[in-house]
Amino acid sequence: EILGKPATFKVRAMVTDEQSGLKSTLSFNVERTDGIKGPAYVEAEVKGTEPYMSINAGIDEPETGLLGVVTGLRMPLFVLLKGEGSLKNWIGRFSARAGQLIDIDSSVEIRSLEELHIDVDGTARFHSGEFPGIIVDFAGPETLFKIKSRIKEKSELVIDSADLKSSN
Repeated sequence: EILGKPATFKVRAMVTDEQSGLKSTLSFNVERTDGIKGPAYVEAEVKGTEPYMSINAGIDEPETGLLGVVTGLRMPLFVLLKGEGSLKNWIGRFSARAGQLIDIDSSVEIRSLEELHIDVDGTARFHSGEFPGIIVDFAGPETLFKIKSRIKEKSELVIDSADLKSSN
């Protein structure tokens, strides 16, 4: 049972640590087996003495599943995070789609210095007819965003800047 609803899943997971800590791999795949579609997966690898990380993770719910219940969005949902690079300068892409409501596409840069810095730069596209008119009038059909943040003392998310620019 998840969030008060019955659900059955098939879970495959694998973690390996090879070459005396020089290469670690995580593979995790969850698939619903109760007739509701919506696989989720994570494939990640960290290798080398100056850690190099690759990530390919996603959720694809063509009908309302766990992510839809958690977010309250009763529509098809898709989320993808993919990228690779050293932990000092990791670069990836984040994409998300919520039915005919919104599409998000962005670049993600992670830099591990004294603190972990996370910068996100992208576009949100709002589909008219699904949002209240005032939001579409304010944001326009497309909004550019740039967020610079960091994790302070391993537990506190600090947003240093957040810039939004609407197409209106």
